[in-house]
Amino acid sequence: MVCLKCYCDTERKFSPFTIKREGYEITFKEVPSWICPACNEIYFDESEVEILHKTVQSLDEQSVKLKEAIVYWPGNER
Repeated sequence: MVCLKCYCDTERKFSPFTIKREGYEITFKEVPSWICPACNEIYFDESEVEILHKTVQSLDEQSVKLKEAIVYWPGNER
């Protein structure tokens, strides 16, 4: 793969991916990626993006359930 920023050849490595959402922040420490050795631009294959997207969707759904459980915690009624 060629870097879209500086046109150097990228290298297959692992890189961290952090996402901040309302109510949580998560970091995947080693996601397969393409990294440009010249400018450090990071690229992910479509398959990795799909996995990350599905994982974040699931976390969003579970986060909503957790917030609902906290709202209805005994003694926490509003």
